[in-house]
Amino acid sequence: MILEELEEVVREGFREIILLGQNVNSYGKDLGNPQAFESLLEDIERRFGGEKIWVRFITSHPRDMRREIVEIVRGSRILCPYFHLPLQAGSDRILALMNRGYTQKEYLRIASFIRERIPEAAIGTDIIVGFPTESEDDFAETLRVVREVQFEIAYTYAYSPRPRTKAAQLKDDVPQEVKKERLRVLNDRLREAYLHRLRVHEGRVTEVLLLEEDGELVARTRENLRVFLESGENLRAGSFLKVRLARNPQGKCVGIPVLCRDGGES
Repeated sequence: MILEELEEVVREGFREIILLGQNVNSYGKDLGNPQAFESLLEDIERRFGGEKIWVRFITSHPRDMRREIVEIVRGSRILCPYFHLPLQAGSDRILALMNRGYTQKEYLRIASFIRERIPEAAIGTDIIVGFPTESEDDFAETLRVVREVQFEIAYTYAYSPRPRTKAAQLKDDVPQEVKKERLRVLNDRLREAYLHRLRVHEGRVTEVLLLEEDGELVARTRENLRVFLESGENLRAGSFLKVRLARNPQGKCVGIPVLCRDGGES
């Protein structure tokens, strides 16, 4: 079914396809096949590997992020090397309260494997501060993971109770002003880590896909980095452009179009 849907959207001219799930890694587990997602990715590569498309998948639960998935992406022509791995918290104690099913060490192990096997890959995450009983030591563990992984993309939140969840049964005992301050510190550290991580991408010539987001034309790399174009005319959504990545004084990732010998853009 999924392959048939992919064939249809490719025929219609779409250039980017996203496999979306709360935990895409668990695809097929209900059918008794714990590695069905790997098989799906391999089928997609075999059938569409010659097409001019990009295929992403989100979100991957760190508990189910297998090395085989990373290796399939590494050898693919169309699967994008962007891995969204929600950390949520860096403290093992808080992770256990959240019932996340992994430890900090296990999270860092898979993140390190991704960096080792695909150096240019990007890792995204979600992080919550101020979960019930979170101490300064717990928060420091989250900052430790941020420093080690150097996420390219991060969505951050201050904890608030959600009805009918197990966490809602816990006392929301972290003061709002503490949550606010931790969120500020976290975002500052994420920004510092992002700027440091951009050094890996600076100077690299790569292809970007032009997309329309909120009525604005933007560019993204295979790694899902948002790129601000330095120049370029007659550009349209759905087209590819080869650029050289750089960083401007404001710390944004910019793309300088690379010209062919005949003066046209490659």
